[in-house]
Amino acid sequence: HKADWCALLARTSPTGSPYQNISYLLVPLDSPGVRVSPLVQLNGDTEFGEVFFDDVVVPETATVGEVGQGWSYAMHTLSAERGSLILRRTADLSVAYHDLVAELAAGPVGDDQVAALGELAGGLFALEAQCDRIVTRMTEQPDQASPADSLDKALLTRFEQQLFGFARDCLGAYAGLPEASGHGLDGRRWAHDYYYSRAASIY
Repeated sequence: HKADWCALLARTSPTGSPYQNISYLLVPLDSPGVRVSPLVQLNGDTEFGEVFFDDVVVPETATVGEVGQGWSYAMHTLSAERGSLILRRTADLSVAYHDLVAELAAGPVGDDQVAALGELAGGLFALEAQCDRIVTRMTEQPDQASPADSLDKALLTRFEQQLFGFARDCLGAYAGLPEASGHGLDGRRWAHDYYYSRAASIY
């Protein structure tokens, strides 16, 4: 609902393997027959939308690259996106971690919380160290996907869910009342980020 174009994977041949008859098309979202409906996510945001196509016609010039090679182009797109996402998201998570420490430091902190913050600090250090490797890989081999992309994403997901899961635990009973500021924490922010982190397992 915020975009002007979409990338569309479409079957363009009735023959061949399922991966060899898909083409990559770029479609203007103001094309006749296209309807976009925003989706409200668990955290209240509307980052995504359903896109409906009703007898939509696009010209051959909408095809990216070769006909029938859309699946390989899509995998390359996702691989490139994954590396840049991890770099940006790691910066976001670093800020979130230090904000959480600052908020908790304003009140009494239990030994279990201190231990958990130490474990999270180690996880953040590992994630930031991995980002150095990602930058090197993206710089030296910018057009080559790597199996390490998936491992990097798994590391990011694990840390993200640990961080925001811990923040939610710190809210205690206030976790279900995001309008409140339980235990000195910004309930609205941490509940929002916790719900967003759940999607990290699949996006």
